[in-house]
Amino acid sequence: MPTCPALQVCGHVYVHAAHAGDLPTLERLRRLGFPLPRHAAAAVLFTSAVCARWADDLVPGGRPEPEDEDVQEERGQASLPALGWLLDAGMAVDWRQAVEAARLRRGDAAGVAEWLREQRRQRAGGGGTRVSKGRRPGRR
Repeated sequence: MPTCPALQVCGHVYVHAAHAGDLPTLERLRRLGFPLPRHAAAAVLFTSAVCARWADDLVPGGRPEPEDEDVQEERGQASLPALGWLLDAGMAVDWRQAVEAARLRRGDAAGVAEWLREQRRQRAGGGGTRVSKGRRPGRR
């Protein structure tokens, strides 16, 4: 079990590995005992994995856009295999927020949004990933 209390509950380590598309690290984190948050409030983690830019307006003053394209990519867009891994592992999802975040992605926005809608349809009846009904923080 990890010794850092923050790493034991927050789940951000999974998001960072997903942004890197590092499926072996995702598996290692689970084997090492890093818990994957499953409560509805943790759905923001999956949304951030889809596209970290989604949360930019939650930061006072926003975050400046880096000019270097490589740095922009590091800002976080998980690959479809990594997103699928998170879903299969049981990470909580707010599907509406996830599709909204997909629209902010660079390069593959429409394809990822459609993939998420298909995942929601496939998982809705099978008792798979939970759908939270919360609103996006900061929105009314």
